[in-house]
Amino acid sequence: MKGLDNLKADSRIGIGVGPVIALSSEKIETGDGAAFTLSGNSLDGLKKEKEIGIQIDSPNEIGKIALNATVVAANHLVRGFTSSQATAVGHALKGWSHQKIADVWKGRTISRQSVTKHLKSAGWDVLEEQIRAFEKIVSMLTRGND
Repeated sequence: MKGLDNLKADSRIGIGVGPVIALSSEKIETGDGAAFTLSGNSLDGLKKEKEIGIQIDSPNEIGKIALNATVVAANHLVRGFTSSQATAVGHALKGWSHQKIADVWKGRTISRQSVTKHLKSAGWDVLEEQIRAFEKIVSMLTRGND
């Protein structure tokens, strides 16, 4: 996020899409299943310049490429959020109206129009499309449609 420019951090995200055989709320590291294996493989496969990766067990190579492109594009968009944009998007992800977001805004009073401005400058419409595409691609790949 833009407000964290001076912070030196290195983070990587590995996403695995697949079945979960075992999951413990106390010790996530004891989880088992393809989702865990694929997420580990995704992390292991990330290069220095790459921050996020996704793997899914599917023979559909074009679908996997589309899924990865969707995730990388969404990550690129999110990385540029200001604190206010991140707050607005976080609430919009819950399906809240602009007015409800304004009503629950912490720290200061904000208008519905300001929420709309934050969402627009964050590229919320583009992110929403990325999320819809992600959901459709995952659904297609997990149904086994090639």
